[in-house]
Amino acid sequence: MLTAALKGPDTVAVTGVTGPSGLLDKPPAERLRIGDTAPDFRLAQLGGEPVQLSKLRGKTVLVNFWATWCGPCQDEMPILQRAYLQYKNQDVVFLAVNVRDSADAAKSYFKNNNLTMPVLVDSTGDVPGGYRVTGYPETYWIDKDGKIGQFHIGPITSDADLAVKMQEVLKQPAKPAVAPKL
Repeated sequence: MLTAALKGPDTVAVTGVTGPSGLLDKPPAERLRIGDTAPDFRLAQLGGEPVQLSKLRGKTVLVNFWATWCGPCQDEMPILQRAYLQYKNQDVVFLAVNVRDSADAAKSYFKNNNLTMPVLVDSTGDVPGGYRVTGYPETYWIDKDGKIGQFHIGPITSDADLAVKMQEVLKQPAKPAVAPKL
């Protein structure tokens, strides 16, 4: 079983597993499964205090691994932003984990695209290895008990797809976010 150990105040070390991109060096023998304990991490937050996943127990947490250079990540960001606005007052925490970009690049991307969800910075690219990420974007829903409640490999392409997975974790009827009229 792959385990991640806390290393310093801001990173998780997954020794001998992650490559320079933050992705696994080789495909995992086994992916994380629904019901597995979510690997803990502590990362710096843009404009805020560091966030440690285990301290968010009791809340549903959406963890999205992304990068500014990733086209599919850019495509799904508006969907994640709409969902963030819909769920942020419902005991759901969104964490956009930027992998291997500078904090300035992530901050600039969010500012230029009017995105307001919390951004964590994994400048070393260690955290995705604990989640056995094989490409960006990947999204994990962590339930209130700190277990993987759902996951999505690749870009989320619709508000309805995100809502279905969110509701499975929240155990409520699905209700997709409504795109604001411009």
